[in-house]
Amino acid sequence: MLYFFFNLSFSLDAKQKFIKGNIQDKISAIKECTESDKLWLSNKAIDFVLENSKYLNEDRDLETLAVTAILSLPNDYGNLKLDKEKSEIADKFIFLYDSFSYSKTVQISIISKYLSLSKYLPTEPLKQRLNTYLSSPGSITADPSLLKTIIVALGDIGDNESFKILYNLQDSKYKQHIDEINNSLTNLIPVSMNEVFILIQSKDINHLSRISLLIDKKTKIPQNFISEIAENLLNESIVIVGNTTTTKEQLIEIQMKALKILYDNKCTRASKTVISYFDVAKNEFEQNLLTEDQFIFVIKSLAIAPIDSVNTLINYLMYLNSKVGNLTNVQVNVVIAVINTLGAIGDKTAIDSLLDVTYLTYPESVLSAAQNAL
Repeated sequence: MLYFFFNLSFSLDAKQKFIKGNIQDKISAIKECTESDKLWLSNKAIDFVLENSKYLNEDRDLETLAVTAILSLPNDYGNLKLDKEKSEIADKFIFLYDSFSYSKTVQISIISKYLSLSKYLPTEPLKQRLNTYLSSPGSITADPSLLKTIIVALGDIGDNESFKILYNLQDSKYKQHIDEINNSLTNLIPVSMNEVFILIQSKDINHLSRISLLIDKKTKIPQNFISEIAENLLNESIVIVGNTTTTKEQLIEIQMKALKILYDNKCTRASKTVISYFDVAKNEFEQNLLTEDQFIFVIKSLAIAPIDSVNTLINYLMYLNSKVGNLTNVQVNVVIAVINTLGAIGDKTAIDSLLDVTYLTYPESVLSAAQNAL
């Protein structure tokens, strides 16, 4: 019984202190109150702040009260409320955000709290506000900590429009935020696939390189999305490989990253693209643009399309056999890679070309690989 009266007295004291006190008293009341009173006091404080912000412009105490009230809201605020009530709460947050356009501290607190409540409140109002701000010329002069918070927030609640805005932040003044920008862009890929494909199909090597970088990051994005993008990257690189003055090294890096994703994900739907790339890779290897290890990986990757790639591998093995028959040197490890891949696929149409190997003057390691494959 004594505990009940003590609690009731403490609760009344906190509310009375808030109602009767100055701004510092109101801040103290929120900090000192019981958990059961936090919601009431936080809402009263937010209403007080909104009502008086126009009279106390850039007042530090009012800013502190606003931050204290925002951060004291329960982490399930908005739960079990009607949609209309949730919209009203969201509107109040946005109005508060706009009222403190001069205070990075208040705005960062609002964004942070809003994100923690995103399961219960509509995020569309905040997303629109952040999209609009970030696409405006003024954003480039924003406080770095606020800008970082906005970029990260859009990575959580943004849409395809957010993706386009973030992608276009190429100005050197955003350089210090490039990691946050790229992380948010990667997070937004699932809702921005059309935008990604438009960039890839632009045939601009810089776009291809940047998209390649985005999907190369560790991410929770479903791998079927990543594979689809990798397939498109590889396709476009094949198209532009003979029509670009860009350094081949940059293009090859894109190709190898895309191919590794397709191989790791066993993406059989990309079989035609992988086979098409083999002819390109063969030329790149002959021009010493691909290393032996890289070309061996290309050969190995053909196994993701076992039925379609058999003829390609047989024809290449026959080509290598003819070179050896004409006493021309070939790379032993490349020959072994072709033989091992054919052996792994196990299609009987490869028997003749594998038998041919055993009749030629290959090193013992090649002959042994052919026997194992047979």
